[in-house]
Amino acid sequence: MFPATGPGEWDGLLELRQQLLDGREWAVVVDCFLRCRQRLEKDHYLPLYRLRRLLEGHLRLVTRGSQAEAADEAKTAVWALWRHRGLDDLRRRVQRERYERDPSVATPAGVRVEVIERAL
Repeated sequence: MFPATGPGEWDGLLELRQQLLDGREWAVVVDCFLRCRQRLEKDHYLPLYRLRRLLEGHLRLVTRGSQAEAADEAKTAVWALWRHRGLDDLRRRVQRERYERDPSVATPAGVRVEVIERAL
């Protein structure tokens, strides 16, 4: 992608690459991917499509209604990276959906959203 991308976008691509290699903060990886995809998808659709499919298959989005909610009570949210501009956009949608479906959640902001690896 680098030869066909302007030097002004290299920092974002290098950050995405480093976050993918590091793999500790999956929320940061998803946010970095979404920002790069928003800027570069017009010129690099296929590589970003393939990376999106890998991320969607490898990671999952989990919501918890409270700090005390056990891991087995956490709910997996619908995962659609193709329609979001950033992690904040994705987080707001998932919080709103969980709030609307779960009467035990007091406010949308009370829903915690995490990006975690899928269990093998």
